[in-house]
Amino acid sequence: MVVAASFVSLAISTNVSSRTPGVLCGGNAIVAPSSNWVWSSGAAPSPSCTSPPVENNAQMCSGDPTSVVIQGNGQPQCLGASMPDCRFNLRNIQQLDFDVNMIGCGGTWAAPLWMSPEYWAGGGASGEIDMMENCPSNAVWNNFAGGGTQVRVTIADPNSFQGHTTMWNQADEGTDTVSTHVTTCDPSDVQGGSCPETGAVAYYQNIFGANGCNGHNCMYTLISDIWNGLAGDDGYQSCAGGQTHYSSGCHVSVSNIRFKASPGTFSGKCSELVSSSSSPVCGDYPACAGLTGDCCPTTAGVTLACCNQLGVNESLFV
Repeated sequence: MVVAASFVSLAISTNVSSRTPGVLCGGNAIVAPSSNWVWSSGAAPSPSCTSPPVENNAQMCSGDPTSVVIQGNGQPQCLGASMPDCRFNLRNIQQLDFDVNMIGCGGTWAAPLWMSPEYWAGGGASGEIDMMENCPSNAVWNNFAGGGTQVRVTIADPNSFQGHTTMWNQADEGTDTVSTHVTTCDPSDVQGGSCPETGAVAYYQNIFGANGCNGHNCMYTLISDIWNGLAGDDGYQSCAGGQTHYSSGCHVSVSNIRFKASPGTFSGKCSELVSSSSSPVCGDYPACAGLTGDCCPTTAGVTLACCNQLGVNESLFV
């Protein structure tokens, strides 16, 4: 469908001003994918955006095979890329960090980076983790497909935003129940490669009790998408308002994706995703000082609270 220029709107005003304006790839060149790119160039259909058919126009940031760049044209499009060759068991993941840039995405249902379990059922009970998503589409959120407790990223204007997001799994205090936490910060606030745990933190209690892991294989895939189509499922109705957002185009980039994961979780080209600081040894984490052996995770597979980033205060909304 062609829309007359007089009907094309700019991105919706969000009344939020980002501390650091968005620049795709942080100012690095946008290039065609290299042979060691960890993302797939294939397009997979999605119930979230069913018309027009999903296409994959993803590119990468120069020199970063973990990165993905998706640029919409502001017309009806279903754009998506995924990382099927680098699937992982969430039980082996301690932490995930990445840089993100968004331009012109106010009013558009965009999810620069999220992860879906192989077995997806039950909406908020599925175990889906949306590290960053415009849902509803006029703001940026850390959420869980309606489960857990979501947090609006109040420093992020989806029309121009540059930031960093940290997701981590750790045992709730005094228990073996592992929960997922997500927070987004300005690049100037990053410490030791991660966002500090200050302020509001999105929280999904007992992630391994969710449908994707409880009785199923707990295998997850990273995905990046811009769903600005003409039709879709309930998510399209609730996140996109059931309509296309005509604009000058939503553009997103995700770069420097790094996991802290158990040895052997990623191999081959996917080893690019592994942080060099994925040691399980207690002594490699300042907050674990005085403990011996493995803490991050322990030999029983439990990640202690002292492993997580900087050990400063956080606010969990539960």
